[in-house]
Amino acid sequence: QPMPNEDGTVHVIFNGEIYNHAELRAELERAGHRFATDHSDTEVLVHGWEQWGVDLPDKLLGMFAFAVWDGPGRTLFLARDPLGQKPLYYALLDDALVFGSTVPAVLACPEVPRHVPAEQLGLYLLLGYVPPAAGTLYRDIKQVEPGCWLRLRHAVLDGRRYFDMPVCDKDPVAKCVMPAPAAQAEDLRGILSTAVSSQMIADTPIACFLSGGLDSAVVAGLMTRASGARLKTFSIGFAESGYSEADAAAQTARHFGTDHHTVELSGTRVARDLDDILAHLDQPTGDG
Repeated sequence: QPMPNEDGTVHVIFNGEIYNHAELRAELERAGHRFATDHSDTEVLVHGWEQWGVDLPDKLLGMFAFAVWDGPGRTLFLARDPLGQKPLYYALLDDALVFGSTVPAVLACPEVPRHVPAEQLGLYLLLGYVPPAAGTLYRDIKQVEPGCWLRLRHAVLDGRRYFDMPVCDKDPVAKCVMPAPAAQAEDLRGILSTAVSSQMIADTPIACFLSGGLDSAVVAGLMTRASGARLKTFSIGFAESGYSEADAAAQTARHFGTDHHTVELSGTRVARDLDDILAHLDQPTGDG
């Protein structure tokens, strides 16, 4: 990366994974696009921009933050996945737009101010985090919000939200009809199975993180069913039994017959590595 199109006029940089890239590649090839790689999801983005422009994010299933530079159109396009799994920050200066996957990357530009307003600090202390709509702790660094894109074209910045979480409105005028519980369960099973299997396509061995809770147990079960092979699972345990779910995770692993591994994390180890941990945090979090 950056990855170009055929004639080097359009480039993309990308963090994440596009789960439906094979289907999109086939559609783009039918439209006449020529690919230099045989399976790269990154290259799908650069040709997708040529084909669909600002409608590209609507076509994607995955977790992503990417930037497209369209040379002939003098256009920079930034987009973030619907749920904000991948971060994307930016700062708008007098004569430039600085962007990156982390706050430190944006701060690496010396022109970006480092001002932390009292209002942002108060918001963090109230909520334990800074919501994407409020930006970041830094006054001049914003987030591309989940499910949104930004476009800088000829020195004009615009954008829009391309994804909204569907909500069943409680207003009786909306006439929202919920299916029967059994039908909901069947729908959920199908959606989860599709989501898990689509994320198991990888160039490297895959594994499952088991926390000991219901969510990861469901994922491990679906992965076991989809893979047809013995699944590797990993858990984090703690010396303090009141905080550790390692036993519950091990029980789940035995149920599914996985190749299970537990790593015990101690307060001493966390204290030793605290500086490195903090260096990787874009912003403080009251839950981390």
